[in-house]
Amino acid sequence: MATNCHPCIKETFSVGSEYDGDEQYFKQMGFPPFKVVEIINNSLVNISKYQKIRCEEENVEEELAEIEEIQRLTKPKRKERDNTFYLNLNPKDARYRQQIMKKLFSKKGIASYGTDSRFKEIARGINIDTLTDLVHLRSKMKKQYKNNSKDDILETYNSMQELYKILRNYAGEYRELAGDPSYDALLEKIKKLPNEFKGLIRNLNTADEMKLFYVDMKNSVIVPVQDNSVPRAKRIQIDNLDCMMESEIKPTKVAKKKIQEFHSRILRDLRSNVFLRAEYETDYDHPDTAVSLVADIATPTMIYDAYSHYLRSFEIAEGEGQDRKTRMLSSLKYTFPKFKNKFDIKNLFPLILKNKYDFYGGEYEACIHYAPINFQTDSDEKKVLLVGLNSGGKSVTLETLATSMLLASAGLPLPADSVVLPKWNKLTYYNNTKRSSFGKLETEMRDVSGIIKKAKRGNVIIIDNFFEGGSPQVTTHVAGKFLDELTKVDAHILVESHAPLDLDHFEEKGWTIFVPEYTEKKGWIEPTYKVSRGKPDPDVMARYAMQLARMSLNDSE
Repeated sequence: MATNCHPCIKETFSVGSEYDGDEQYFKQMGFPPFKVVEIINNSLVNISKYQKIRCEEENVEEELAEIEEIQRLTKPKRKERDNTFYLNLNPKDARYRQQIMKKLFSKKGIASYGTDSRFKEIARGINIDTLTDLVHLRSKMKKQYKNNSKDDILETYNSMQELYKILRNYAGEYRELAGDPSYDALLEKIKKLPNEFKGLIRNLNTADEMKLFYVDMKNSVIVPVQDNSVPRAKRIQIDNLDCMMESEIKPTKVAKKKIQEFHSRILRDLRSNVFLRAEYETDYDHPDTAVSLVADIATPTMIYDAYSHYLRSFEIAEGEGQDRKTRMLSSLKYTFPKFKNKFDIKNLFPLILKNKYDFYGGEYEACIHYAPINFQTDSDEKKVLLVGLNSGGKSVTLETLATSMLLASAGLPLPADSVVLPKWNKLTYYNNTKRSSFGKLETEMRDVSGIIKKAKRGNVIIIDNFFEGGSPQVTTHVAGKFLDELTKVDAHILVESHAPLDLDHFEEKGWTIFVPEYTEKKGWIEPTYKVSRGKPDPDVMARYAMQLARMSLNDSE
């Protein structure tokens, strides 16, 4: 019988730690800033950054600096981009993540969120709010621990009440995850935390009300005496007791000064216990604290929130003129990918696109003129070569495939009729077009050589703009040589190139060739931005190139 989810969210959604360096599952080499991946990565970056924030100085300047850091972290990155993507989840656990994501998306489904009354609350990012609140609480603990006074105790108690409220709200928002050990551990903590902390306060109040004591040297305890009786339930253990009568073993009344010393020590130790307990529960460094348990389930809920918000805020337009209608991307049909040894994608929305807010006729335009991705290969077709018309949809197809594989590894559904992806253990995407022209060919030869050497069975390698640099005479031989080497690699390989290759030769070698589709009316060639099996027509390519040249010259006049 299939289980509803992986045994532990914490392990299944472990991000980044196991895939650094050469063994990193996803290695960025010129990966374009795809909006949906960028949004999710920003959320995951926030998790790791919030865990590292510490408030070392107890002054206003430090607190303001911390608030500024929080605000900076919650804003999308624009210019600075790390070479490592945080969405580098182990693809072997993709099916387990799907089970978790199915639970989260089962709340109401993606499409209904567009008109949901809770839209603004969810879109704001409950995870960001939660982490921000936890950072502020952790900052408070050090300030409250400074004076060790009754007022500090009261503030600490209020802070723990606030922590309890944060945890309870967070768990309530994602109660669909109940049954997973990571989530259930948080529920158990929420259940026990108030009673445990109230017990500490109760002990402190009991000690504060003590009037008469006796010392039991044999058991190393100080016991409050009420009505000449010694109720065992009232005993409070004191470790390393050293202020006792030297020779007495029986319970004995102690001098007033000694009683005051014992009393002060009890209060000091119990207050310290209260502060230390509160500080401990707001520390990420220990595995069983309240905030570390939130961090354990933060990754899937962050991914879910970020992806859902993206789908609900992305507007697409369909039709022309008065027939044009707009709707949110969330209204499309969604499906959870399946994993086999091939590609079989039907009507997948290209998630690399962005909303277009150019001003036309007094209205802001949504995303328009998109073509759904349809791409199929057989299980024995592991080498795919995309060639043909410039700006015909080849790169968009490869970028969409790479993005879809990243999202699928996180267990997310995709806007498509159906999606089948090959099983993989490592995804490599390479695009050399963003580099400067100086040394570009040499750089690409070195990079592609490294990809070939490290390639293993079960890898998926996507190379866009394959050897675009250099003269045609040089790139013909270089691209052909490297494509021959890629033929020997036992992995799924998809290559897009404009280099003049011997397509018959590579077709004999086992490469499946795809070309952009187009329509032609009165000599005008119009790409459909779809790809299908076939070989390019040299005459059509030449005429289309001249058509683009004429358009560019007209635009410049």
